Amino acid sequence: MKTKLITLGSPAGAPIDLHKFQWQGPDPQATFAIVGALHGDNYNALHVCSRLIDFFDTIEKDNTSPYKIYGKILLFPTLNSPASQTAQHVYPADGLDSNLSFPGTCQGESEEQMARAVYEEIFDVNAGILIDSGSRHYEDAPHLKCYKVRSEEKKMALASGFPLLREITKAPTYKAQFFSQWSERQTPSLIFSGGSLGFLSQEYCELAFQGIVDILLSLKIIKQDQRFEARKEIPFFAANRERIIRSNNSGLFQAKSAAGKFLTQGNVIGIITDPLSGKTLEEVVTPENGTLVVVRHLPIVYQSEPVAILLTEKKKSLWPF
Repeated sequence: MKTKLITLGSPAGAPIDLHKFQWQGPDPQATFAIVGALHGDNYNALHVCSRLIDFFDTIEKDNTSPYKIYGKILLFPTLNSPASQTAQHVYPADGLDSNLSFPGTCQGESEEQMARAVYEEIFDVNAGILIDSGSRHYEDAPHLKCYKVRSEEKKMALASGFPLLREITKAPTYKAQFFSQWSERQTPSLIFSGGSLGFLSQEYCELAFQGIVDILLSLKIIKQDQRFEARKEIPFFAANRERIIRSNNSGLFQAKSAAGKFLTQGNVIGIITDPLSGKTLEEVVTPENGTLVVVRHLPIVYQSEPVAILLTEKKKSLWPF
């Protein structure tokens, strides 16, 4: 069921509507939230949410479906309608970032009011997923992220079908970010990440769609006739195994290895060339064995800027411990 979460007046033209979608079975206390695009150019999140809406609507209407909804599912395709409608990264009127507007306020700017409306809906859910993409100018290999891993996150990660889970550190803007609201309340939750902002990755979207369905099955938010079996283990990388690879020179960066690839020490991640002569200034190589989880796709690079993130092989863990 689609409902208006909040309507904001516009100085010119139609008002701004922010929508939520909800499906409910016989156990409304078992609540799961799915949050899509924090930014208007997160096309992967919008696409995954559109597929989930169709999937849940079909289950609700078709009595012959092998799936049944037992809990309550909340879905928010976008947290910034104007940005999504105009394909802008942030709110086009004032450039404010929705992911720096939490927990929001009813008396604030438009982004803060929308953030507050969503916050009040997801505040006390039992579990949730944020569908993200790689940062601007970078491409992520499909993977899961979270700040702190507890038993429920383990259960969700094992069910998801994603290739690995990465523990991340808190940024200076942590308190104003959406995902921190769940993290601070210790709500079981994961970030799905893959592809890049401004692009649509069919491979990542398919993995994310199926991963969310499988997590819902594992938590019994939805059920099916066939018994669901999760994996027994998943590669886990603690935050201290993350290695940021930086450029030593300024120039044009050209990636030579794709995100998601396992590299051994000395493998070439990419090269940096002089844009005025074409000469190679630097071969960016891996300092040790690891999985290339993030790769830069913006060619212009300045000295000491990140070009890749490597999850190193040493001390990698497999669940269960």
